[in-house]
Amino acid sequence: MKFQTLFLSYFLFVFSAKSSDGASADTIQFSLAEIVAIAKEKSISARQALTLKETRYWEWMTHKSNYHPQLALTGVLPAYNKSFTQVTQPNGTIDFLPVHNNNSALNLSLSQTISATGGTVFGTSQMQRFDDFDRHVTQYNAVPYGLGYVQPLFGFNKLKWDKRINPLKYKESQQEYYEAIEQISIYSAQYF
Repeated sequence: MKFQTLFLSYFLFVFSAKSSDGASADTIQFSLAEIVAIAKEKSISARQALTLKETRYWEWMTHKSNYHPQLALTGVLPAYNKSFTQVTQPNGTIDFLPVHNNNSALNLSLSQTISATGGTVFGTSQMQRFDDFDRHVTQYNAVPYGLGYVQPLFGFNKLKWDKRINPLKYKESQQEYYEAIEQISIYSAQYF
C-alpha cells in the first residue's frame, strides 16, 4: 500500500500537463509503454532498487579486494614530547628535570591472505628516529625487512566461507534488482 501511494503521488506532483490534439490542458495522456518506462526510470522504488544494487556491487568489490595483496604505510610523524620527569638525587631529594624529545616511526608492510587456511603472509620494513633535544642526540633504529606468517589456531576460517557465500549473495542481489524492476512494471500496468 505504501508503494501504491508513493507511485500515485509521484505522477501527480512530477509530471506537468501533457495535452494532445483533442484533449484539454488539464488532461494527461500516456501510453502503457510510456508509463512503464517512466516508472522504471524515475519512481522512488526504482531509485531504491538501483541504490541497493549499487551498494551490493561495492560490497562485492570490497569482498574481492580482501583476497588481493594489501600494501600499508603507517607511522607517527612527529611524536614530540615535552615533559618534566622526577629524578631521585644521591642525597634522597627529588628534582624535576625537563625532557624534550621526538620519537618518529614509519612502517611499510605488504600482506597477502590465504583463504584456504585463513592465515596471512606478510613482509615489513620499519624505520624509527629518536631525537633528544636536551642532550642534542639523534638515534636511528631500523628493521630492513621482516617476514612472517600469522595463522589463527582453533578459529573459524572466515575467508574460506566468505569465498563461498559472497558470490551467491551478489547474484541474489542482482536477481532482487530485476525482480524489483519487474514489480514496478506490474504495478504501473495495474494502475494504467
